Amino acid sequence: MISGGGDVLEVVALSALTAFWTAVGNGAAGEMGKQLALSRALTDLAETLHYAGDDGAALRRISEAERLLSPTAGPHLRYLAGLRQRCTDGGQGRR
Repeated sequence: MISGGGDVLEVVALSALTAFWTAVGNGAAGEMGKQLALSRALTDLAETLHYAGDDGAALRRISEAERLLSPTAGPHLRYLAGLRQRCTDGGQGRR
């Protein structure tokens, strides 16, 4: 657990889940829409974990998000690759 970061992570997680369920509830483009919404939520969580200093957990969320995306999701996959790099560069790029 991240010391002192629990409140922030909880807010981000709740926000991401709200966005996911809103997309699902609004009939987003079937299963593909659900996968995209979940991958975006996982990406947001990975970003937050990285900034909180928990790069191991961030990398796990990045891998989960990547598995949900199709090869045609190039921009999102490139963003995840950049985030993965930030997580493995020894803490560089943290705000």
